[in-house]
Amino acid sequence: MHTWKRKDGVTITVSRGWPSTTTFLTFTVPAAKKAMDAELEANKRKEIEKQSKKSSKAF
Repeated sequence: MHTWKRKDGVTITVSRGWPSTTTFLTFTVPAAKKAMDAELEANKRKEIEKQSKKSSKAF
């Protein structure tokens, strides 16, 4: 695996597992990653709240 960090904050990573010869190239844009992480966290909280409401109805 090798990673490059550009001046604009973008991170480029190239990696390959073994024994697979598939090569992966990943671009991480900080602003987009921050937005995605916030959305994932919000979805996680909604799912926990949904499960909590289901559980409370059981009693």
